Amino acid sequence: MQIFVDDQPYVSPGIPGQTVAELANQVCQNSTDSANRMVVAIRCNGAQVGNDQLESVLASPAEQYDSIELLTQPVAAMVKSTLSQAIEIFEQSAENRRKAADLITEGRQPEAMSHLQNFLDVWRQVQESMLMCAQAMQVDLEVLTVNDLNLTDILALIKNQLNDLKAAMESGDYVVVGDILRYEFDEPCEHWIRFLGLLCEQADKRLG
Repeated sequence: MQIFVDDQPYVSPGIPGQTVAELANQVCQNSTDSANRMVVAIRCNGAQVGNDQLESVLASPAEQYDSIELLTQPVAAMVKSTLSQAIEIFEQSAENRRKAADLITEGRQPEAMSHLQNFLDVWRQVQESMLMCAQAMQVDLEVLTVNDLNLTDILALIKNQLNDLKAAMESGDYVVVGDILRYEFDEPCEHWIRFLGLLCEQADKRLG
């Protein structure tokens, strides 16, 4: 069996019954690169492994293939790319928040709720990406601060605004709902973007 890592021949210890996943982990652990690396693409017998095949291929014995090609990247590079995209998506989602406020002012609550839900969905997705990136780099988010605020402080600000928003919606005070969306969310959103940027800087430093 031929094994290539980043287009270079790789000599494996040849552990009997080793799965493709175990081989990939071995490659990352034995990397001579100073940066931690992760496998981002796999080719078996010259064919690219798609997402729908990935689970079964990773669980299969490596020795059943004539050739395996692994493409790796530094973890920090993947994290930086993911966070940069997350920041861009979150900044764009602000339009949904403002649109929701405008629609509420116009009395078009059902449409406003759709835009608000899109904004909250993006926020949740970005938070999940941030947590996964921090875990991948083994960064303690609580030690990072933006404007003297750590992650817990920022999340508390967000929670307070969400509680105020919920209370205003339940009472039917859509003037307050619009004001919260249009103005009160600006500060926690700004803190959130800066926090993501700070984590992105951590990844950039590891890339040297």
